[in-house]
Amino acid sequence: MNPVAGDRKLTQRVTADQINSMAIPWLRANWKDDFFMFVHYWDVHTIYAPPERYRRLYYQGNEKDPSNHSLDGIKESIAYPFVKRLLDAMGEGITDIEYVIAQYDAEITYADEKFGELIATLEELNILEDTLIIVTSDHGESLGEHNIYFDHAAVYEPTAHVPLIFRHPELPSGKRIEALVQLIDIAPTVLEYFEVDIPQELEGKSLWPLLNGERTEQYDQIFTNQGLWQATRMMRTKRWKLIKCIDNGFWDLPSTELYDLQSDPKELHNLAEERKEIVDELELKLHRWVAERLGKRTDPLRRIAEKGLPPKKSLKKLLEEEKGTYDEWRRKMGW
Repeated sequence: MNPVAGDRKLTQRVTADQINSMAIPWLRANWKDDFFMFVHYWDVHTIYAPPERYRRLYYQGNEKDPSNHSLDGIKESIAYPFVKRLLDAMGEGITDIEYVIAQYDAEITYADEKFGELIATLEELNILEDTLIIVTSDHGESLGEHNIYFDHAAVYEPTAHVPLIFRHPELPSGKRIEALVQLIDIAPTVLEYFEVDIPQELEGKSLWPLLNGERTEQYDQIFTNQGLWQATRMMRTKRWKLIKCIDNGFWDLPSTELYDLQSDPKELHNLAEERKEIVDELELKLHRWVAERLGKRTDPLRRIAEKGLPPKKSLKKLLEEEKGTYDEWRRKMGW
């Protein structure tokens, strides 16, 4: 079901109200049968444009104050044309980064309230206590961390670490699980819930043993790829996080980063030079993981980097259309 079918401009701008306008009637029509429903709210996504009544919820200042220079640093970023397009869509002349962050927070509140309407419908239909509810996100968002603004362009924790919440009457309430898990674990978890055989080719593992307290750990290490704004791989354990960059895209980032997430959860201190023995250990594991999955096939992440990251082509088109200064940006990027 797609409320904006045929309108590509709105593909990522469908609102939570529009989603509920389909999801809730469907529930009312099908609640007597066993069902699986995937509800995807897009609101907490660029452009941050919550409904008008939410826009001053977390912000009371003047977002266009000329004496506020909190967004000035963005102008030095190679990705500034993209950021400027976002800012202009939110309102011309915005100078305060806190206003942008407040709109992101307001989008979360709006989506939360609409999700609450969905839960209220389950309760009204008297099936809430028979329903497994899973809440998650495909990615987080960087709001200035590591000089990445208003996007999900890296593998740092603001992007890679997302919520994963399970609610079911048979599960303990308020329990927090510290184990490393992945979104690929959701599919086998749902299949086990419905007592459906889990295909062997699925890489994920059911989370029910964790949820039921039968075990306390899921993985010793997990891996992530980023192949749009950067060509980057990450692996992490509970303590350590290694990032290997093939193409850093629009940001001046080192080729190797190592963070101790226990003492440095905001990833502010790169320990790659200080803890080379940890880098070597994690690099070997990362290399083996990639080799096992690729076999003799070409590494798609390196192929993407060789062909050129898609946003670089978009930047060329954007600059040529608006300013005609693409050559200057090429020189700044060292192309």
